[in-house]
Formats: sequence, C-alpha cells, structure tokens
Amino acid sequence: MHPGHIKHFQAAKEMGDVLVVTVTPDVYVDKGPGRPAFSEELRVASVAALGCVDFAAINKWPTAEQTLRVFRPDIYVKGQEFEKGRDLTGKLQREWAVAKEVGCEMRFTHEVVFSSTKLLKAHFKELIGSLNGITSQEQDTVV
Repeated sequence: MHPGHIKHFQAAKEMGDVLVVTVTPDVYVDKGPGRPAFSEELRVASVAALGCVDFAAINKWPTAEQTLRVFRPDIYVKGQEFEKGRDLTGKLQREWAVAKEVGCEMRFTHEVVFSSTKLLKAHFKELIGSLNGITSQEQDTVV
C-alpha cells in the first residue's frame, strides 16, 4: 500500500457512508514473479488499519464481480486510471457489467496516482529480493 492507495480510500469514503475494501488474494495477483510483495494477510491488515476504512477483507475471487453480487453496494469506486474503461484484460469491463446488473453506481476518485511496480523497482528491489530468496543477478527481472 502506498500514498496513492490511501488517498483513493479517503476519497472513496467521502462518497458514501461505509467503506468496504477487499484485496486481491495472493493467488490471483498477476503482476509477475515475486508479486505480491506482501502477503494478502499483511495487505488486508494494513488496509484495515486505516481510519477511513470501515471493513476490509480478502476477496475470494480473481476480480470484484462476485463480490459485487454478494455485497450489492450502492457505489463501486475505482481510481481515475480506470475511468475511460481501458483494460486489456477485460476484468474492468466485466466488473462494470456486474455493477450495472446489481444497480450499483460506478464512481471514480481523482487523486494522485502511483505505480506500485515502479515504486517497488525504485525503492525496494533489494529488500524484496532478499525476502523472496532471489539473488541480486535475478532481481532485475523480478520486480
């Protein structure tokens, strides 16, 4: 979690009464080798520690589709980088379709955006490599 995530959660909380945040399970994080950098348990505990978050959980599924069907929220909030609906994986488009199906309004925050991958590469490559048992020669391909 980085400052961009925190600002996103704070802005999302301003849009509704209760903020529920789910994190992607480790098995479904598709950011490449050595990711996620932190376990799902540590990620959800970090999110839950934020004052703006009312409830935090580990999602059971690879996307928010089923979660939206279960919770049926009034509002589903994504960051501004998703506002134009451009997602080559199709995950975002499927989530939008489910949000519409359950009568959920899509909204977007407009806060500072960071890339977790770029931050990890720039500042934590050595640490992550050592935590994952990766040699320094292999680290350039991991993060």
